[in-house]
Amino acid sequence: MKNEVVEKKLRIKVGENILSTSIERMNAEFKKLVAENEGSVSQIELDLEGVETIDSQGLNLLIGLYQECKRKQWGFRVVECSETVKWLFTIFKLNDVFGVERVGN
Repeated sequence: MKNEVVEKKLRIKVGENILSTSIERMNAEFKKLVAENEGSVSQIELDLEGVETIDSQGLNLLIGLYQECKRKQWGFRVVECSETVKWLFTIFKLNDVFGVERVGN
């Protein structure tokens, strides 16, 4: 996972599928990034450009990250995703919640 802070926005580039086999590690990384950037960011931008598959536990992880942002009164949006991931978000009515802005190929 790569990240950068630009204009109070923490951009996290996931770069791998979000599956049950990686949930614990990803959750720990997300928690660490949120803690490290407390007070210096007001939004998380999740770049899912390299993600083709998200399973049910992965979806729960993203919803948890979204809810954590809401608790902190931070914005949350997905800035890149594949058509497959957009379709998944649409089925679960998360497209608008996650503020998906661009769709990659």
